[in-house]
Amino acid sequence: MLTTPPREPAAPAPPGGRTPPIARLRHALKDDLVANSFHQMLTTVVMAGVGSLFWLVCARTYSTAEVGVATTLISASSFISLASLLGFNSGFLYYLPRSSRRSDHLTTGLLLVAAVSVAVGLGYLLLLRLLPGWYPELEPVVRSPWLALVFVLLTCALSVNTLTSSAFTAYRATRWNLAIDGGLMSTCKLLGVLALAGAGAFGIFAASGFGALVAALVSVAVLVRRFGFRPGFTLHKDLVRQVARFTSGSYVAYLLNIAPTSLIPMLVLAHQGAAQSGHLYMAFMVANVVFGAAHAITSSTFTETSYGDRPLGAVVRKAVTVLAAVLVPAAAFIAWQADFIMGVFGPEYAPAAPALVVFMASAPLVAAYDIGTVVLRARGRVGAFVLVNLVSCVSILTLVLLWADRGLVPVATAWGAGTGAAVLTCLLLLARRTPARPAADVAAVQA
Repeated sequence: MLTTPPREPAAPAPPGGRTPPIARLRHALKDDLVANSFHQMLTTVVMAGVGSLFWLVCARTYSTAEVGVATTLISASSFISLASLLGFNSGFLYYLPRSSRRSDHLTTGLLLVAAVSVAVGLGYLLLLRLLPGWYPELEPVVRSPWLALVFVLLTCALSVNTLTSSAFTAYRATRWNLAIDGGLMSTCKLLGVLALAGAGAFGIFAASGFGALVAALVSVAVLVRRFGFRPGFTLHKDLVRQVARFTSGSYVAYLLNIAPTSLIPMLVLAHQGAAQSGHLYMAFMVANVVFGAAHAITSSTFTETSYGDRPLGAVVRKAVTVLAAVLVPAAAFIAWQADFIMGVFGPEYAPAAPALVVFMASAPLVAAYDIGTVVLRARGRVGAFVLVNLVSCVSILTLVLLWADRGLVPVATAWGAGTGAAVLTCLLLLARRTPARPAADVAAVQA
């Protein structure tokens, strides 16, 4: 198993007894968990900042109805791309750090995920064509072969880029996620929406997907040049079986986890119309600055547990400290300035400010949910991990369906209530004493 170099001891304090903040930051970044979390959070912040500019341009250039339709397309593409990962994203986090066949793992994952995303994307468009009454706003994409081809291509690119981001995290090289996702992809999205100004809802989607396409191509090139990746066209069936065996449970949990985020915009579009869907998406996009930071920290936490060179308790305690230091002040500030933040997108988006406040109130629950599921995965409790995500998914979507006609605040409340139910379930499961799990079972849920 690969291990990291010995960590340097803390630098001695100067005669005055206080270490300068820059020196403390440099020393902290020598810790793998802190460094990877820092780069992941910075990636999230940069993407959120440029993403805010992206949506600001959209809000000022397009109607709220066009923004609403575009967010539905983006949500559908995101769900398809993430569902097509087949557990390889988690599998990379577990297997790549210790694999002697890294190129085979990467090749197999990238080929299979790309093929599945294309197939599922085509299936989604075919379903919409067979059932035109579901979402008449999406008819132009369904009826145009060229628009359908672009939708499938960009969805595939998003899948590949997500998978390469997991590879960089597994290599403890999240600085590349910062450079490619935070810098290059965000910039390409912004340039794309400026270039396609006035192109309608599909122009917004195409600009967003163009950034993912460029990022995917550059990410693969970096893996080749910097990490010795030797791409090929051979699908290694033994590695497919390996990932299927060890990630099947966590993949089911992953689908349950992403379903609410991807399906809520579609439900709001159906019940409240395209304009309200656009309002909610803007509020959630701002909230996702905080939610994404929590996920970045816990992703790095999980990677550290996979290396196995530090006790689980020590890794989790440090992650909780980082989460508290980052999320609480960030959520409080965004909630305080919710009216101003939503007003920046335009006066028509101001009614979404109360929903943003509700989302921010749920930020501690999101952090608790993320850290609790990391502990379950590290302990090999695959059934418990799936159950927590099932409770979250069913609770959120059920409440959204019940409250979808009542406005945006009830929808945001459904998100917090469902997450709270999942946290409670997680605490109850962690409180139960369970016998030690075999090493294979622990590996399965960790993957």
